[in-house]
Amino acid sequence: LEMFGHVELGCIFLKQAVIADEALDKLYEAAGATDEASQSALVEGNKEAKFYFGKIKTAEFFAGEFLPRAEFISNQVQSPNRAALDIVF
Repeated sequence: LEMFGHVELGCIFLKQAVIADEALDKLYEAAGATDEASQSALVEGNKEAKFYFGKIKTAEFFAGEFLPRAEFISNQVQSPNRAALDIVF
């Protein structure tokens, strides 16, 4: 269940990041922000751009910090060690 939660949240954050990236690109284009400095300035001064930028960074953080845990959990579930299942209550 924990593994599924990580994967599902990863999918949700990815979908949000794709939408945010497209919207942020439109804001950059409308403002003529073509380089990193002007894009950073736009994000700093524009609430909408800041929101979209935050969505993208949230997805990047989750993908780097939490999504790898799903693989670790998967390896645990597939472990041949079944000792916990042999416990008699």
